[in-house]
Amino acid sequence: MHLQDYARRFIFAVMQINEVREIILSLPNVTERHIEGMRYAYDFQNISFASLQEVNGEVLIGFSLREPKIYSCFAEYACVKRDKRRRRHNTFVPVQSCDISLLKELCVEAYHQASARSPRVYQPAYAATIGFFDGVHKGHRFLLEHLKQIGAEKGLRTMVITFDPSPLQILRPDTRCQVLSTTLEKERLIYECGIDEVLILRMDKEKLSMTAFDFMRNILKRQLNIHSLLLGHDHTFGSDRPVSRNIFDLYGKQLKMDIVHCNPYVENGIRISSSLIKQLVREGLVEDAEQMMGRAHQMSGRVVSGQQLGRQIGFPTANLELPPGKILPPDGVYAVWVSHEGERHKGILNIGKRPTLGEEQERTIEVHLLDFKGDLYGQLLTIDFIVRLRNEQPFNTLEDLQRQIQEDKAKAEVLLV
Repeated sequence: MHLQDYARRFIFAVMQINEVREIILSLPNVTERHIEGMRYAYDFQNISFASLQEVNGEVLIGFSLREPKIYSCFAEYACVKRDKRRRRHNTFVPVQSCDISLLKELCVEAYHQASARSPRVYQPAYAATIGFFDGVHKGHRFLLEHLKQIGAEKGLRTMVITFDPSPLQILRPDTRCQVLSTTLEKERLIYECGIDEVLILRMDKEKLSMTAFDFMRNILKRQLNIHSLLLGHDHTFGSDRPVSRNIFDLYGKQLKMDIVHCNPYVENGIRISSSLIKQLVREGLVEDAEQMMGRAHQMSGRVVSGQQLGRQIGFPTANLELPPGKILPPDGVYAVWVSHEGERHKGILNIGKRPTLGEEQERTIEVHLLDFKGDLYGQLLTIDFIVRLRNEQPFNTLEDLQRQIQEDKAKAEVLLV
């Protein structure tokens, strides 16, 4: 291996280790032990539940688990290796070949199993709400502001309970499920709204078979110590799917849990919903989607190697590898903001199959940063879609394509202010 290739792999490994460390250390009361070099171990109240190390440029993470049951269709499970010779530290994942959603699930599962084996600690009382919160749009934020008000009035910490995967994925595994925000993005957005704690509840068939009353009693009351439960205007849960608010009020009285119902959020006569925003994104109406979300439609992806055609015609592009399941606008060219290492850059982004090259190409996502020079390979970029500039179109010559890109850049410079 050339020295340059080894250095690149080493830098990429350090980035991956730091990314996984950030996930694990976000869990409450976790202790990190630095063993040596790039080797770390993680404990909860002196109970070891995870380890992280770099071996010959490959990052490996080990979990202390007993038969994890994971149903998420967003994760690639072929990389999970079981070692039956040991009783506990028996799940090993090479980070390079693993979806970040799977890492998050395994981290949380190992952490929960460790906490279940530890002595019981003080459990604070919460005001909570529950839902999928895809996109964390204005309607969700209206609900979260109501939750914060309840918490302040009653002296309770606030908690949002959401799911990974969605119940629909388990009930209908063949259904193609696209989301506005990944689990990690959704968690970050909810915390940014000022919520004290976000619980990602791993859904499985056993939880989905619980009635509303059993879910409220066994999980919300006994495990999470929920004292006040805020329900969205159209939200229901449980295998029996109660449709009447009065039923939840009755269950709350039996469990000594206050049930509060939130009115719908309506703006300009339109009730904002995740399904409506998804439809706008699919149609390329990213400006209308931004209006309903209160922020630009966003996605993050790591830069991977491409054919470097853009570099040959004077417009170097970064090819993005995006999380599976993330909803994309239609093929075309967009003016975007690109966030990288705490800085924002103007950019133009193309989604499509590059018809100018002749035969049909694989669909790619390429972004050109207007004010940046440097190597972005392996870096994580976050894209904010601002305006759709045009449809993707074929050009007779590369010179025609160059002229059009120059026009796209000029438009983006004006629009991105």
